[in-house]
Amino acid sequence: MTHRLLAALLLLLTATGCEEDVDPTLGLDAPFTLYGYLDPTASRQALRVIPVLDRLDGPDSLDATVTTTDLGTGVVIAWRDSLVLFSNGQTGHVFVADVTPRPNSMVRLEVSSPDGATARVDVDVPPLVEPRLVSTSGLGSSVIYRVAFDDAPSLLNGQLRLEVRDLPFVNTEGTIVVTEGVQPRQLSNGTWVADIPFASAVRNTLENLGLLDDGLRLVSVEYVGFVTDAAWNPPTRDFDLLAEPGVFTNVEGGLGYVGGGLKATLRWVPSISAQIAAGLFPAPTPPGGLEINEVQAGAGGWVELHNPTINPIDLAGHSISPDDSRPRLVELTQASLQPGEILLASVPEIAPGTVVRVYDRFRTVVAALSIPSVAEGATVGRFPDGLSATAPGGVDPFLGPTAPTPGGPNALGLDVATINEVATEGEAGYAEIVGLDPRYAPTAPVLFDSPGAFGSAVAASGVAFGTATETPGVLRLPQIGGRVYLAVSFRDDREPGAPARPRIVDVRDLGPQEPGRASGRLPDATGPWAPGLRPTRGAPNASARLGL
Repeated sequence: MTHRLLAALLLLLTATGCEEDVDPTLGLDAPFTLYGYLDPTASRQALRVIPVLDRLDGPDSLDATVTTTDLGTGVVIAWRDSLVLFSNGQTGHVFVADVTPRPNSMVRLEVSSPDGATARVDVDVPPLVEPRLVSTSGLGSSVIYRVAFDDAPSLLNGQLRLEVRDLPFVNTEGTIVVTEGVQPRQLSNGTWVADIPFASAVRNTLENLGLLDDGLRLVSVEYVGFVTDAAWNPPTRDFDLLAEPGVFTNVEGGLGYVGGGLKATLRWVPSISAQIAAGLFPAPTPPGGLEINEVQAGAGGWVELHNPTINPIDLAGHSISPDDSRPRLVELTQASLQPGEILLASVPEIAPGTVVRVYDRFRTVVAALSIPSVAEGATVGRFPDGLSATAPGGVDPFLGPTAPTPGGPNALGLDVATINEVATEGEAGYAEIVGLDPRYAPTAPVLFDSPGAFGSAVAASGVAFGTATETPGVLRLPQIGGRVYLAVSFRDDREPGAPARPRIVDVRDLGPQEPGRASGRLPDATGPWAPGLRPTRGAPNASARLGL
């Protein structure tokens, strides 16, 4: 294996599961060299198998048998061979199996030749680990975010990615990989952490790409860590030494390395000051800023403010007014708004058609919301709290008539459709929806995993037990947890004269799922959310519990 590609396997700068340019170590007394890893979040596994021959190019067919055995359940899986043409022009054998290993399990992998020679390795499959953001430190260009991976046996490297708008060579959203790596470290309590120098790392990357002054708008940030078994710990970072046969191997009767690993991703939105320090240009209503969350119009009106960021927002000198000529109409007395906190303020004289604005101490508008006409008894709000996005035609599907919930989490107030079941196993997950009230004639139901992905959401197959299949970049359903949004197009009677338009009608936060299991409502559509169900795509969830 060349130094670069060996490093890619051992340090996981890529996540292909096998490598394409491997030195089979000619003349060594071993039948096979093996490279790959078992991923408890993937529905297909891959293993590079290299026969130790007296020539570099292996045969078109490899006379070998590959099996894995779950040492806890005794289940044996036979793998199948495939001949792959790599980008360097060489061919090689990659064995694959359509199986998802159980998290926290021990799996024995064996590769045997007809003469009985066997290479064997016991792989410790890691648990499903859900990263969390634990702290923010520093100011301006020195802001550092700490991401923690609890219960991770080991953590190899990590990658920071930016989802941005307004890339000069992309019409919609694009992804930028931050080139400055962050080496994780383990704390005394066993938790692995990555301290991410966000502002400096992003600014350096944008400068290297020639994008620093291009006015990029941030959608979200994600940090991807590679969780592995505890034994996957290279003794050195010297690529020349690691390339020597036998320096880093766990294969009994063979060479190479086969471990257990999975990618664990955390997504968040940095504060406005951190975005500016990183060389990004927040939009007029940027993600990560103070949000007007809900408004009750009328003489006794009120305005609800929400902090969707991970940092406190300073409210000193802030005020609210529906009249730009009187920016100090209602002055806020609260000093700050904590992450996720909601602040309720009484604001009289809010009339439909006016714009409610929030001003800072310098009388600069930091948040604004145009108030449409809604039926009596309804408010104008965001659902879920603090979110916004722009759909084709300039419509925000997160904003519209809501049920009044002053000071509490916003509620749509209509039962249009619901997310009924979600299965996340491997890369073949799905989300199932159920229509609730035919009076609203919901059409074109779509699902997606983040506000920025709404424009390219995945359409469900229907409304009555409709389903949408996991789609990379749009609807990602990781086994370690995530969020799913459901939007449908309908006409809301509380918005007089408005045409049918897309609205978010349900949202579901998901925790870790075991392989072969799903989560869903019991009974369907109206019941509480229940984990550990047998997947019943396109069928009632009750059958999962009744064994039907």
